[in-house]
Amino acid sequence: MRKKFLRWLKGALVGVMSVLLGLTISTAEVSAEQAAAEQYRQMFWSGNFYVEYQTYQNFKDPVWGGNHQIKDNHIFAGRDGNRVVKHNAKSKLPEALYQGGKYYLFINQLKGLECRVLNESDLSSPNLNPSEGWADVRNKLSLPDEFAVFYWDDPFRAENVKTSAPYFNGSSTRTVDNKEYDCDQYIVDIKSLAGTTIAQWAYNMLYENGNIVQIQKYFLRDGKEALINAMVVKTITKDVPDTAFALKKKIKVYAADKGTMSDLIAQPVLVEEIGGK
Repeated sequence: MRKKFLRWLKGALVGVMSVLLGLTISTAEVSAEQAAAEQYRQMFWSGNFYVEYQTYQNFKDPVWGGNHQIKDNHIFAGRDGNRVVKHNAKSKLPEALYQGGKYYLFINQLKGLECRVLNESDLSSPNLNPSEGWADVRNKLSLPDEFAVFYWDDPFRAENVKTSAPYFNGSSTRTVDNKEYDCDQYIVDIKSLAGTTIAQWAYNMLYENGNIVQIQKYFLRDGKEALINAMVVKTITKDVPDTAFALKKKIKVYAADKGTMSDLIAQPVLVEEIGGK
């Protein structure tokens, strides 16, 4: 009886070790980054890229309860050398533009779209009208965190969102809506003032046929995770189309409000016109 039990135990252990070995081999096969990851990294660092994306944000309704999703409009952003633009592709209107050492802010007024321009050297001027939003213009032109995983030192990112660079946390497969994707995960540690890690951001880059098609952003704390954003990647390429910087209609560009007499009497100075044929 004892011999039979020992033979059974030996066989069971061999079986368990075989399973564990199989799992180890399987994990090792997907432990490296996807091949395209380095290509995306180099593309963003080159300063020439074009992306189109749509984001979904989860939130819990404090009044009615339940979880809901906010779907952002279809957005695209492009950089071509020293030109940077971000558009709301649904309305076909730009949010902000940088070119020739100047920042352009597009502001929706009751009378229509209005554009203000500011020299880069004046961005820190204490006389700027805060209602125009110049303090946030650089961040408007930055890559969203989901793409910034590959370009965390993006110079347009606001200082208050710069943290330690994300680190690769391994690869796996993930199923979303009954469809399986290859997944690279990156982690950002959120530190306390004492320097200890109190929570984390996790970015799941979902690949299909070797290309990123979705990105999930999670908040991790105390062994729990909460999905914050889900992004559908429509286009990601190093080829920037000319249409990315084209404005179909002519738009009058006025000088930024810096509290001059012209601003005080509501007669902003016309600087130029951009867009149109």
